[in-house]
Amino acid sequence: MIKVKKVIWCAWLLMTYASWAQSSGDSTDLANIIVEVASPLEKEINTKVEVGSSRPLPIRMSPSILTVISEQEIQQAGARDLTDILKLVPGLDFARDVESTQGIGTRGLWAQEGKILLMIDGQEMNESLYSTLQFGNHYLPENIKKIEVIRGPGSSLYGGYSMFGVINIITKSGHELQGAEFKTSVGTLSDGLSRKLISGRGGFGNQHFDLVVSAYHSESLRSNKTLTDFYGNSYSMRNNSDISNSNLNVGLRYKNLTWRTIVDQYKVYSRDWYGINSRSAYHFSTPAAFSDIKYTWNLNRKLTLTPRITYKLMYPYQTKAPLDSIDEASGLFNYDKQATRVRVNLTASYFINDRVHVLAGVEGFSDKARTRLEDDTFLNGSKKIVYYNYAAFIQSLIKFRILNASIGARYDNNSSFGSAFVPRIGLTKKIGKFHAKLLYAKSFRAPGIENINYSRTGTIVPEISSVYEAEVGMEVGKYSYFSVNIFDIESRDPIIYQVDSAQNEFYDNFASTGTYGWEASWKTRFSKAGFTFNFSYYALNKNAKVDVYLVPQDPHASLGFANHKINLITYWNFHPNIQWNMNATWWGHKYQYAANPDFTGTFVQRYPPSMIINTNVTFRNLWKNRLDACIGVYDVLNQGYFSIMPFNGGMASLPGLPREFVVSVTYKLKRS
Repeated sequence: MIKVKKVIWCAWLLMTYASWAQSSGDSTDLANIIVEVASPLEKEINTKVEVGSSRPLPIRMSPSILTVISEQEIQQAGARDLTDILKLVPGLDFARDVESTQGIGTRGLWAQEGKILLMIDGQEMNESLYSTLQFGNHYLPENIKKIEVIRGPGSSLYGGYSMFGVINIITKSGHELQGAEFKTSVGTLSDGLSRKLISGRGGFGNQHFDLVVSAYHSESLRSNKTLTDFYGNSYSMRNNSDISNSNLNVGLRYKNLTWRTIVDQYKVYSRDWYGINSRSAYHFSTPAAFSDIKYTWNLNRKLTLTPRITYKLMYPYQTKAPLDSIDEASGLFNYDKQATRVRVNLTASYFINDRVHVLAGVEGFSDKARTRLEDDTFLNGSKKIVYYNYAAFIQSLIKFRILNASIGARYDNNSSFGSAFVPRIGLTKKIGKFHAKLLYAKSFRAPGIENINYSRTGTIVPEISSVYEAEVGMEVGKYSYFSVNIFDIESRDPIIYQVDSAQNEFYDNFASTGTYGWEASWKTRFSKAGFTFNFSYYALNKNAKVDVYLVPQDPHASLGFANHKINLITYWNFHPNIQWNMNATWWGHKYQYAANPDFTGTFVQRYPPSMIINTNVTFRNLWKNRLDACIGVYDVLNQGYFSIMPFNGGMASLPGLPREFVVSVTYKLKRS
């Protein structure tokens, strides 16, 4: 860790010296940053993003380590769901969680419970009971315009779900659509159908009014393979791992007033229980609704006030098991709790002058949960729980001659777990085709309602991380761009799920964990072809002391996550209307706890390196420019990717889909 910090500071000193040596200063002001775009590559790397700062800035000047994925790149990947897209991002990976769900990790750290924030059109997708996200045929790419990913801390801007990162999904507006599109998709395996999708989106808009509506319904298999638990119980997943996802997204804007509502239904049919396969299948679902309304009040050229109210209603991990399956032998039980969050926010944006911008605000929210089962209560004996949270935040962006500085902080106070204060500083500089960043931030993970409810001691505190990051990048000619970043993460008081010897489940704060490593990316874009190559590496640092994450035979690795990951994404437009695309992901070896062959105990199993290759051909503007079609092959080598558990949780690796063929057709209607 000390060596990483020294490298970061030395890199910054060299960059600062180079900036002082410039013959002329950069006179670009914050209010109106103008970037000349000389090539498709420069247009891509100079895309403006707001997710990492108080104002929209080009990627290379934003005070965060960022990945931006465009609609074109999503289409090129032939993405079936969000995991197909995000696994191509350096540092991000997926692993199995309970009940056949998939969770997310980053830089070798398990981030499933409230450590990465997912937003869709500003709506917070993390559920409020455990703060988790469920992946796998969920959050489909329909209507996505752009995905912005902060590969690092985001708490000073976004609060207690963004300790290790932020995924910000932006969909198309009605003005951008100006018509309607309808899509259908079918996937097949060697033994039958694997997925079905129907979707539609439409909208129209102008300077004063905008309306957009998108909806989809999909059905798929988690796998068609056999799942064997640690006790030797097996079942075929072909008819016992069905997933359905329905989603409706409606947005309306009238002048400066905007309203957004998203309704999402994610449902899994499974026999994969908590460490043991159940005798019969049961339904697990997460019905959810999100809504917000805000008004942008421009008081003058310098000052803007934005009041906002958001509402989130969810039923996380809602489980309905057959009555004849609920007994001590099967372990099955019903679970049905409602969680709501109502948030009120007021944000002020103020340009002090052409070189200084300040974003500040206050917010408060209430978290409420109630159990809907007659014989169920929270551990305090009540059927309802209510917590309140109040926060204040400030971010400033300052343009100096030698560098740009982003300085900010956030303070949260919660009625249950107390307070958290997280400062942040980011220094960036662009000199011609070269840029550099030096970043430091504290971030926190706020305990969820059930983390507090199942606290072993009755008291649980926020998890606090300190993150050091540095990045350098350079354009190489007109067609290539290279960047590399290093990071060091130290996380104190991590919130960990455990089961004691009496089989009582609980949450507790442990000592510490952390990783360090580096990530690199090379992009090349020509007029008809291009590729992106990225590499990521992590290793556990001396702060990694949480036993449930550690690999006894390898002190540098975390359970479930490969130390090395490589992505290659490439495309070739060999005809104006035909494009070939291919992406490949290679993982180094991984580790997971597994059952002994005689099912008498467990041991740590080493999985060999693996690779998944996906390819597709896209045909555009067929039949009077109204039809698009795509034919794709996923897992070309038929590796049968396994999703493995990143902690010692007593659950077998989760088989994925083998080689899959998918055909999709899109019909477009444009307004005249």
